[in-house]
Amino acid sequence: MDFIRKNIRSIIWIGLISAFLAAFSIINFCGFEQFCNADMYSDTLVTKFMWEQKSLFPEGWVFGNQFYVFVTPSVAALFYGLCGSINLATVLATTVLTILTMLAFWWMLKPFASGEQILAGIAVLLGAVIGPGIVNTDEGQIFYLMASHYAGYIITLFLVFGDYIRVLKWQRTNWLVAALAVMLSFCTGMQSLRQTAVMILPLLVYEGIRVLSGLACREEGVWRRPTLSRVAVYSVANFLGLAAIRIIDPPSISIYGDLSFNNAQQAAAGAATVLRAVRSITGLKYLDSVTPVLGYVSVVLVAAVVMAVLIALFGRLRDGDHSLVMLFLCSLVCVSAIGIVVGINTRSIYLFPWYALAAVAAVLLQKRLGGFLKNAVCGILALAMAVNLFGSYGSDVKTALMGSDPYQKDVAEYIVEQGYTRLYGGWNTTTAVAVWTDGAVDAGLWFGDVCAVLPYINAQAIYEEADNEKAAYLVHKDEEEAFRKRAEALEASIELDMQFEDTPLALYTSDKQLMFLPE
Repeated sequence: MDFIRKNIRSIIWIGLISAFLAAFSIINFCGFEQFCNADMYSDTLVTKFMWEQKSLFPEGWVFGNQFYVFVTPSVAALFYGLCGSINLATVLATTVLTILTMLAFWWMLKPFASGEQILAGIAVLLGAVIGPGIVNTDEGQIFYLMASHYAGYIITLFLVFGDYIRVLKWQRTNWLVAALAVMLSFCTGMQSLRQTAVMILPLLVYEGIRVLSGLACREEGVWRRPTLSRVAVYSVANFLGLAAIRIIDPPSISIYGDLSFNNAQQAAAGAATVLRAVRSITGLKYLDSVTPVLGYVSVVLVAAVVMAVLIALFGRLRDGDHSLVMLFLCSLVCVSAIGIVVGINTRSIYLFPWYALAAVAAVLLQKRLGGFLKNAVCGILALAMAVNLFGSYGSDVKTALMGSDPYQKDVAEYIVEQGYTRLYGGWNTTTAVAVWTDGAVDAGLWFGDVCAVLPYINAQAIYEEADNEKAAYLVHKDEEEAFRKRAEALEASIELDMQFEDTPLALYTSDKQLMFLPE
């Protein structure tokens, strides 16, 4: 009992972390096929192509807003080579990246905080993602669920910031980790400009302020600070990654704006978009929902972050955790400013450094507060995380455990039994079926115009006549008229293979290839 009393806070944090990890594991391993959406399916399909072609940029694939270098599909490709299941490979990659995210967070803070304090931060890092029916939210898919789209970015962010703070405080670091951080800076630079915005710009801003303040105070050796060279190395690595991807030039289509400067009216609209994104990423938008309890959780997190920022700005005792709070705050400010100044349509998930800021804030509060106030903050944060675990993950965990067999599974089994290896159809309906085939069938998708190949994050090289011979067309009832008109225009003969009872789906075959690449 004495051990429990002395370690009660650590036990609470470990319990919450274990509960979150259990929820992630149940959703990922038991519910992947049930929850997998169109974006996730695309990630699984490119995983298969990566392994088969042994390339990060497989032929016939057009990327969207990012390339896949250090991200779930590239990690999953390795697992696919071992297990032969693209669904299991994606789940394993998501799990590994979740673990690496926590380990990188621990390494970042290890010199500046106790184990108990870091456990508090990890619990908040896992629990700050808020949203009812979590797998149906953009935020829910960022780090831990299904495809963990942003794990590579945040892992790199933790390693780079951790290395920078070590150099800042002691002018030394672990050179192996530093080398890994430089390599990942290059890799994430290849992926997109996102890492430049969330990591390089904040480092430049923070270090720039430090240099300017040193010059203003007439400090000697300002230009010889080791942190300057460190920031330069990471910046060069990132910019080399950006240059490398321009040289390689894989096919891609950007769909969320451009880098042209906004005029005053556009900037005002951009500011409104950023504000909506902030309300979404923090969870404050749920205050306006029918059940605002998740909004109350977000208020607790926002209050904790505000307290931590004030302590970091005005506190007398300063350590690495203060600098980390300011770095992650700079990261959020930089991303928000970009959304206002240039024509990028800021989505809430672009502000993912918010979760890191909330986690580091929890560490700082546990470290700097004492007595009753520390216990109170610990209790409130733990309660908020527990409420979010139940409110955001509960329904999806229940669905995954029930193991229901939706009609899409029956459709997929029929398609596989009939020997089809290509499945053409609409973006949402077809992916929901194709995922159940676990790679046995490759889906070619249209979005909008029936039979018009979706030109990005979708297979582009499976529409030859030879492909059509082993293909079926999955047509929703709302698409049947347009589908028949397409066949008539090509003088193609189509046959109804199966009308699936109690579903809006029918399966057709055609003697001619009906899919076409739009100009």
